[in-house]
Amino acid sequence: MNSMGKADGLSWVGGKKAQQSDPHIKPLVHLVEKWRKLSGLGTDIPHFDPDDGGVDAPILWVKEAPGPSAIASGFVAPQNDGPTAASMRRFRAEVPVDPKLIVNWNLVPWYLGSDDKSKIRQPNRQDRRDGAAYLKELIPALTKLKVVVLLGANAQSGWGENAMSDFTALVLNRRFTLISTWHPSLRCLNRDPSRRQELLGALRQAQGLARR
Repeated sequence: MNSMGKADGLSWVGGKKAQQSDPHIKPLVHLVEKWRKLSGLGTDIPHFDPDDGGVDAPILWVKEAPGPSAIASGFVAPQNDGPTAASMRRFRAEVPVDPKLIVNWNLVPWYLGSDDKSKIRQPNRQDRRDGAAYLKELIPALTKLKVVVLLGANAQSGWGENAMSDFTALVLNRRFTLISTWHPSLRCLNRDPSRRQELLGALRQAQGLARR
């Protein structure tokens, strides 16, 4: 494994699969298998990372949608290939992020893009609406959740458009600290150098709140 924590190829996948029966992640494994079956999308919905906190995590990261590398590995995990995953690895190391405090996920839990997985596309309003329905099923399973971090405009729009705050407050009778920040893609961050520090600050703030 290199200094950024990325394993060569997909040699790390077997270790994650071996952990999928662990108590903290098993309910989320079952949830993904249910979604795969009911949606008909199969492996276009990757699994949660068992090295993260699972149902015991106090922080939920919400990005946009999984990319081709997450579909190839079967996990939403920092070891995935691709520039956004590499960028996020650097942030996780710099904060540093305690993986047991987080659930790393996406507003839209399935791949969006070409059939051959060569070109992703941005979520549209319908995608965000559809994805929010899955998020409303995920959040009740995260019984220790304190903080939701919305990474990027699509995650933020999807949360607001679909009244996620009302859902958590009125339906679940729970309130979380909501933090909105930049998406970790280089295309987003390279537009303004200050965005990188803002993103780092948001991730640090979330951890501070989670540890209270």
